[in-house]
Amino acid sequence: MASDGSQEIDWAGQPFSFLPKWHQAAPHGQPQSYGQRRQQQQPGKKHAGTGTWDGPAPKGFGEPPRHAAQEQPTNAVPVLEPDSVRLSNGTIMPILGFGTFQLMQPGLVRKALDCGCRHLDCAALYKNEDMVGKELAEWVAAAPQNRREDVYICSKVFCDHLRPVLLRKSFGKTLSDLKCGYLDLFLIHWPDAWVPGAKSDFLGEVTLDTELSREQTWRAMEKLVDDGLCKSIGVSNFSLKQVEEVMSFARIKPVCNQVELHPYLPQRKLVGSCFRMGVQCTAYSPLGGPNLVKPNDLITNPTVAKIAAETGKTPAQVLLKWCIQRGVPTFPKTGRPERVEENFVGMFDWKLTYTQKAALDSLECGKRFCEPPWKKWDDDAEAGVPKPSKVIQ
Repeated sequence: MASDGSQEIDWAGQPFSFLPKWHQAAPHGQPQSYGQRRQQQQPGKKHAGTGTWDGPAPKGFGEPPRHAAQEQPTNAVPVLEPDSVRLSNGTIMPILGFGTFQLMQPGLVRKALDCGCRHLDCAALYKNEDMVGKELAEWVAAAPQNRREDVYICSKVFCDHLRPVLLRKSFGKTLSDLKCGYLDLFLIHWPDAWVPGAKSDFLGEVTLDTELSREQTWRAMEKLVDDGLCKSIGVSNFSLKQVEEVMSFARIKPVCNQVELHPYLPQRKLVGSCFRMGVQCTAYSPLGGPNLVKPNDLITNPTVAKIAAETGKTPAQVLLKWCIQRGVPTFPKTGRPERVEENFVGMFDWKLTYTQKAALDSLECGKRFCEPPWKKWDDDAEAGVPKPSKVIQ
């Protein structure tokens, strides 16, 4: 109470009511799995995931404007960046992981784990989960401090296994191949269901399964959580409209939507709208595409190269940092051992400046690197809060 007689507000000391409840401080005993032990070992670490840029404010915000040349490089002063995000069900996801798409060279999963990676992103489609599981088991056996529960493991069910019986079968094979006992996160890889057994090509013609509803698939996903086989479930490559559809009937809500994200394709409305629903977007292809269909001109972009020179980092590290400072978990992939270390060592002790972030933002052009010919992408402007131009004529 102030000395002038004014009354203290009745919500003093309480969280702001308009913030998502799942983002406020967890009550004692709420499940956290990954992170809980690691956070105790690393005092000062905090979780990202506020849904906003975690970095310096724009020049002129709260201080007199200054010339861009006077902006203090944020990597000149040691910082301690968040290394995880907290999902809507209270579990913790490491913000930097290792993508296993096209991974065929043995030893790289072990290398990533030895470099401090604690998040593996897998999928049945990648056809390498047995190799990933073997190397995970070898890493756990290599030292007493290496524990499976300290590694966040995600996998996905593909389009031709979305019928409940087939989904359960696919999950069982994934669990057997990965040899990890349970999954931390299981995703529907793509929203489009294919007819089981039909001849289909990921880069060609497919046959859609019109007899299956998305709700039937989601009920099978929920059963996995009910049976204690995975801790969290989510989706991948879903549009905002499709996420809203799942949220409308889900008993166990999706905690994640894994989508392509990088400066060319920031998908701000999708990321922000999902976050407000309690769905954390995560980023695949953070460094651009694998040159399967389109040349990767992001990693070699002159703006990225300029910022890499300014920060003394590599272009890959700059692009990963752009995701991390958005509070968006990401999982780069590489087939080269030296690049594994580059992607994981020293990523949490520096920041991009706002000017550098704005320069990367200016690269937005809507370019996708993962664009199979059978996929028609929804316009996210047609979902969520409508654009003023759609309402005001």
